[in-house]
Amino acid sequence: MLGALAAPVSVAVGAPSVALPSVSSALGVSFAATEWIISVWSLGAAVAMPLGGRLAQRFGLRTTLGFSFLTMAVGSVLAAVAPVLAVVVVGRLLGGFGAGGMVICIYACIDQTLDRQGRVSALAAVAVCQATASGCGSLTGGLLTPYRGWRAAIAVPALALLAT
Repeated sequence: MLGALAAPVSVAVGAPSVALPSVSSALGVSFAATEWIISVWSLGAAVAMPLGGRLAQRFGLRTTLGFSFLTMAVGSVLAAVAPVLAVVVVGRLLGGFGAGGMVICIYACIDQTLDRQGRVSALAAVAVCQATASGCGSLTGGLLTPYRGWRAAIAVPALALLAT
């Protein structure tokens, strides 16, 4: 289950990367400016990881995971419906922030609930799910963009959360 929860976090970088030329055309911005869509996701996740750990200590894993899950979903939907690049970027930053919190909570759940042998197996399962999702991200974005538009590729993390 934790591996399935980690998948949307991993697919979120690859899927939008394929849609950047479409975003550039649709929003009337330079292709170079659309790179922020990818970069801010990683920035948000990097900032959220240490904060997510602290929030999990203070409010508990379940609450922090739920908040992170919701933040990632809201950010992804906001980015997908945004009328201008700045709002897409803010949505992606928010989504990345939620993704960072989710990753920390997933690993903390493994650490706190399993013995040594169980942790090794669970970490391997999560790694397989993340690697598979990451590899499928570009493929997913490449399939969605021509048929459903760039907004669908940007919304992939929220759509993937629905699948979990």
